[in-house]
Amino acid sequence: MKAGNEKGMALITTMLLGFVAMAIVAALMTFMIYGKKTSVIEERYTSALEAAKGAANYIMNRLSTDQYMESDAERMICVGETTLCPCYRVTWNPDLNRLECPDGKPVDRFDLGSYSNIGDYQIEAFIIHKDTTSGGYDIYAIRVVSSRIDRPERAEIDFIYRTSPPTTP
Repeated sequence: MKAGNEKGMALITTMLLGFVAMAIVAALMTFMIYGKKTSVIEERYTSALEAAKGAANYIMNRLSTDQYMESDAERMICVGETTLCPCYRVTWNPDLNRLECPDGKPVDRFDLGSYSNIGDYQIEAFIIHKDTTSGGYDIYAIRVVSSRIDRPERAEIDFIYRTSPPTTP
């Protein structure tokens, strides 16, 4: 081989090794950036989920203590577009496939009051279904939705909760 060819081969080899090294570095940087984004998204989702869990605990606590309240004003309130009433008075209308207050107007969610905003999250709690057993237990199917006010993070929890039958004094 001629001396000029060896220098050319060395240059080509060096350039190839440089491109391979750059590709490896680019792949590692991409992996690190997307890995960090994923962990930030998971952290935000976890925050939204914790806010939803807090609202679910609040709802269960309120429903379990409603029977001991002296007035309807102290009880958990269910709301619709044009009405509100204490949740224990809500019944399922199978003909219209909806929940209704005693006045026949539909309701679909709980009034969470000051708990409708927890930190940066807006909380909504929907009543999917309610049934009363022959033993006097109220069974609620509930969906709690927690969404961040300024970002798209969102968490949903669906659960079923059974209250104790009303006690007679």
